[in-house]
Amino acid sequence: PDDASAWYYMGNILYDHQPDNALKSWKKAVELNSKLAIAFRNLGWGFYRHLEDIPAAIENYETALQIKQDDPRYYYELDVLYELNNESLEKRLELFADNPDVVKEREDSYHREVEVLILNAAYDTALARLSEHSFIRQEGVVRMHDLFVDAQLLKGREFLQSGDFDKALIHFLRADTYPPNQGIGRISNYRKEAQIFYYTGLAYKGMENTIEAKSYFKKALDTPVGRTEYLYFIALSQQELGQEEDALASAESLIQAGEEALEQAGDADFFAKFGEKAGVDARKASAYYLMALGHLVSGEEELAGEALKQALELKNSILWASVFAREL
Repeated sequence: PDDASAWYYMGNILYDHQPDNALKSWKKAVELNSKLAIAFRNLGWGFYRHLEDIPAAIENYETALQIKQDDPRYYYELDVLYELNNESLEKRLELFADNPDVVKEREDSYHREVEVLILNAAYDTALARLSEHSFIRQEGVVRMHDLFVDAQLLKGREFLQSGDFDKALIHFLRADTYPPNQGIGRISNYRKEAQIFYYTGLAYKGMENTIEAKSYFKKALDTPVGRTEYLYFIALSQQELGQEEDALASAESLIQAGEEALEQAGDADFFAKFGEKAGVDARKASAYYLMALGHLVSGEEELAGEALKQALELKNSILWASVFAREL
């Protein structure tokens, strides 16, 4: 081959069975044509998937996006790499800021934009995105509903903290709905209901409606959550109902789950040199987050703060960890 396109197609042919030669072909392609965005994108893919070199992958994807801004796939794939590399939330927001019309052409890139908006506390914009778009029922739709719930809860918390309990309640009740544009029916055994019911109970408590408040705290207790982050909201509901011993037991369960997860993640450290460092860091971050939640329930704010800091240093995109860390 003697032109960029030929080298590019050669790389496509070789990648499945000769990935090293594929990367050489794509490098040759961009040497011959520095404006061939798809070749830079494929280099990024190869550096990530084959060589497990995330910084190099990011560099090539960024070049591809500088050349070609109208492919929504590039935004999705680059943001995945940004998250794996623990890039700043502000940098991730900038990625999507200039081309929202392009981003919404693919469900996966649109989900990513909404998630990044929420991580950057742009709740109103996220809620607008979630209401103005008709989502296609597909794999990942549950994750999209999680984003809707998070945005409603976080917006409601703003009103809760300012003492506007009526407006807070509106958002908390909306969090327990399934708008038609989402293309999804009610999810059975949905663990986030514990979180929804807890905050709804707080709004009613602020309105001095004790009966409804207790009703929602009890509904939270009836939600099956296992030893996940949602056990935190069970524990807080137990405290609201005066079940302090049960709340402390839930806190201890969270701390124990985090410690066990941290130990298991540590055992996997030797895989890091084979490209799994991002996965190990994510598991450790989740473990520290669980421990932090347990300490919060127990009133151990200093320990909670330390655990949240460790979690977010490893993975800054744990949404509620960043929310709680800002408030300590």
